[in-house]
Amino acid sequence: MDWDAEAEEGSAKKKQSSDTQYVSPMFIMALAMAKMTKEYADTMIAEKKQKKADYLASRDAKLQSLGLENCDEYFIQKIAEVRQIAGSIEQQVVEEAQEMRKLIPEASVADISVAASEYASVLKYQKLQQR
Repeated sequence: MDWDAEAEEGSAKKKQSSDTQYVSPMFIMALAMAKMTKEYADTMIAEKKQKKADYLASRDAKLQSLGLENCDEYFIQKIAEVRQIAGSIEQQVVEEAQEMRKLIPEASVADISVAASEYASVLKYQKLQQR
């Protein structure tokens, strides 16, 4: 029973540590210095929290500009890769459609654009399956 009482008393002392002076064999911290260090630590913690909030705000703005929310950096990089692949595939499909149009002069432009978009979607799917 005495052990429990001592443990409770020790935890109560820890809670009231703001009035404690820090003493070591070579250094005695005055209350004014303890107050200054606490204020400095508080400002550093506040700056760190502000930097984190600024980073999160800029990240969320980037995600919203991409039309996404609640994603981390890995998914943002993957989305950029997919968009790059999709852009190159679209360019390739347009070039192939123009070549097909030259080979088949009687085909209409609408038919070629439909075929090109279908071909592009197939290529995108195949590229994503390879990754």
